[in-house]
Amino acid sequence: MLAIVGVTLCSSLGGGALGYVVPTVAAQELTRRQSVASLLVGLGLSSATLYPGLARAAGMSSDWRKDLPRTLKGLRDLDNKWAEYVGEGSTYGNARGDRTKGANLVREALIIKSTDVLEFTIPSDQNLGVVQLNGFVKQVQRPEIGWKEDDYIAAINGISSEGKDSLLQQLVSSAKAEGQPLKVRVERSGPPLFDNLENKLKKAYLELGDDNLPDLEAFQVKVGQAKAAAQSAASSADVSVELMSGLKKELNAVAKLLEPYVQAIQG
Repeated sequence: MLAIVGVTLCSSLGGGALGYVVPTVAAQELTRRQSVASLLVGLGLSSATLYPGLARAAGMSSDWRKDLPRTLKGLRDLDNKWAEYVGEGSTYGNARGDRTKGANLVREALIIKSTDVLEFTIPSDQNLGVVQLNGFVKQVQRPEIGWKEDDYIAAINGISSEGKDSLLQQLVSSAKAEGQPLKVRVERSGPPLFDNLENKLKKAYLELGDDNLPDLEAFQVKVGQAKAAAQSAASSADVSVELMSGLKKELNAVAKLLEPYVQAIQG
């Protein structure tokens, strides 16, 4: 009768051979992760180190390293605007309209598209470095600032441009005349916050190999529940306070589960 007493891991690193014998108890960790990744991390190694190109060969790009922090920031931004989305301070009739609008804005950010808000600071003796039309960047002349085509120049030093090029030029000229740096508020359309999120979580879970991460399957289920709540609220004929409260609860749960991922990424 044969008994498995351990798992041997071998690789070549820097021209030298490495070998590890892992006891059966430790090997059982593979059952939970269904991947050798976490076991290697426990040894102070990583699958990417032992097997160069493994992640690329498996299609495991590193986009999740910037996308997951973006998603967490986006969820926090939604939470900060929640009073606006539920019509706090509005009259009864207006509040109902605000909730309908808010539910649709939340669904759009999660599932359709999300807008990132950036701020560029440009010295008063320099120009914006773009050619714009109705506030949208059509040509980038100074990419080092961070501009991208189709960026929307929303405000200069806190004053809205209103999408008017003439007003935008006035705001720039006024700041220059006063010797003030140009603090440019830029809005940039991007993918939705939940774009392929379940798959990104899986890739992060396997590559990070951090035991402090929440259970993957439970997290993926929670993402699905949040999507369903957003769809339900946005499609409702009467978006109630209770419906929006339920949606907020689901989004906060996703944000809380995402925090350990982002901490591990920024680590």
